Amino acid sequence: MKRTIPYGYEFRDGYIGVEKTASSVVRGIYIEYLNGKSFATIAKELTAKGIDYYQGKTEWNKQMVKRVLECPMYCGTEKYPQIIEEAQFKTVAKLIATKYGGYNNDARATVLRKRTFCQECGERIWHDMQHPKYRRWVCKKCNEHPIKDDDFYKKVTGILNAVIDHPELLDEVEPKDTYESEYEVTSKANQVTHMLTSPGVNFESAFEDILNLASLKYDNCEYDITEELTETIKQDYIGRQRLDDVDTELIERTVSHLTVNNQGKIAIHFINGATVKTEGET
Repeated sequence: MKRTIPYGYEFRDGYIGVEKTASSVVRGIYIEYLNGKSFATIAKELTAKGIDYYQGKTEWNKQMVKRVLECPMYCGTEKYPQIIEEAQFKTVAKLIATKYGGYNNDARATVLRKRTFCQECGERIWHDMQHPKYRRWVCKKCNEHPIKDDDFYKKVTGILNAVIDHPELLDEVEPKDTYESEYEVTSKANQVTHMLTSPGVNFESAFEDILNLASLKYDNCEYDITEELTETIKQDYIGRQRLDDVDTELIERTVSHLTVNNQGKIAIHFINGATVKTEGET
């Protein structure tokens, strides 16, 4: 079972609210990270304390901690109550970029290098800085169509400007299956189907079983936050002035990762699942 509503919230009676215990854990994670602890250390401590992540799962890993630290909904939206102050969220984002950006003092490279992958082989794109005048972005494994630094940043900026001009591009998200079938649900559904097709069915008993099945399905239903997430990140683009260069904070708040194909064309993949490609790419 996967969590789709962010940790710290609960979905009840058609509304999203703050879950008291989990939201306290979220605030603690931000404080611990700002105090110098790593993703892995925080995850280890949460696991040792037996902190429940979802439906009895108490084993945390560093990716789970990272997702908490990079979730923009905690700053508050129309549907998500605020858990984390925006200033604190931005401070954490900058700290993450600083820690994992390597030795390059160019903020654009710091933010983009950890998010850019080869579309063909899946390897991280290498930022070749061996000669400052000929810096380039290239996949070491495929080694095809390296992109010069200035061209790379220009293409990324162009895609961001396309979204600024047409925020509706963020609406083009592949549909998700918001219901994940569990063994218990499937087994119960089969039992009900068999009972209803059996001769001499007791409809009073069947009705109760049908209600139990509906309740079980509801308990195992995932809440898809794609629509809310899309509206949240669109607010970063609607009404914004066109960019002259890569906006690193915009990337950190709204972009999941970038891919580069074997022709040197770039696609930006946003955190809601939308993908916008280099102009002219199919």
